[in-house]
Amino acid sequence: MKKPTSIEAYVAALPPKTKTLVTQLQAIIRKAAPGATEKLSYGMPTFALAGKNLVHVAGFEGHVGLYGARAMVLEADLAKYQTGKGTLRFELDEPLPAKLVQKLIKLRVAQNVEEAETRKARKR
Repeated sequence: MKKPTSIEAYVAALPPKTKTLVTQLQAIIRKAAPGATEKLSYGMPTFALAGKNLVHVAGFEGHVGLYGARAMVLEADLAKYQTGKGTLRFELDEPLPAKLVQKLIKLRVAQNVEEAETRKARKR
């Protein structure tokens, strides 16, 4: 696959089932983090907020990955999907756990905002 130059090109190049799940995941993230900006980073659709990346989304032949999704307080709930530190894997033949993803993204938003405030306070 040729390296995409935009999020739209990335999503368009995905297999149909993967594209559907990535699109759903993006919609969940947008709803949970309305102030986030979107960009390509590490070749993946990425959501950023308060000066830092929030999460990355990647689509594959058999699953969709969510990266940078570390949330210690949700580890028990996320265990079914974890494949590594901060990495979640959603299989194409299972529905996305939308409420859990929304909760996770809201926690990540709070973390990013808190870190931004800490950086700002240190500069004073």
